[in-house]
Amino acid sequence: VYGEHQGEIVTEDTPLTPELHTGKILVATEEQLRSIASPQRHVCLFRLGEIYGPGREIANRLRQLNGRPLLGTGENITNLIHLDQLISALDFALTMDLNGTYNLCNDIHITRQKMYDQICQQEGLPAVTWDGTKKRYHGGNKTVSNQKLKDAGFLMVPHSNEYLADFHH
Repeated sequence: VYGEHQGEIVTEDTPLTPELHTGKILVATEEQLRSIASPQRHVCLFRLGEIYGPGREIANRLRQLNGRPLLGTGENITNLIHLDQLISALDFALTMDLNGTYNLCNDIHITRQKMYDQICQQEGLPAVTWDGTKKRYHGGNKTVSNQKLKDAGFLMVPHSNEYLADFHH
C-alpha cells in the first residue's frame, strides 16, 4: 500500500500510494474497516510483510524457478513476517485489545538478492538470476517499520532455525 520509496523507511503514517491493483483494494478495505470503529468496537489492522514459514517456505519458491529469471534486479528491500510471528501478533492484538493500524514485519531488511543468495547457498540451489528489464512483482521498494507495534509492547522474537537467522541483529 505504500508504493515506491527507494528503500526508505515507511511507517503507518506514511501516505498510501499503492502501485498495484491489489494494493488499492487493500486501501479501500482498510477505509471500510476503519469506518466501523468506535469507542466500543476497536479495529486493529495489520499491514503484513511477505509471509513465510510452514507451507510458505522461500526455498520451495526458489526451487520452482527451474532456471527462469525473476523480475527486477533483486535490489529491493525485503519486508517479511514469519507465520509464527503473525500468529503471535494476532494473539497479542486480541489480548491487548489493540486499536488502529500496525505494520507487521520482522526486523530483517536486506535486499531480496542477498536473501535469495543465502538461501540458494544453504540449499545447494543454483543462484537466482534477475531480469532487470521487467518490473518486480512487489509494489515499490521500501523498508517497513514495525516500531509502532513494538512500542505497543509486542516482542519481535527472531526464529533461530530459519535461513534468515544469520541476518538478525
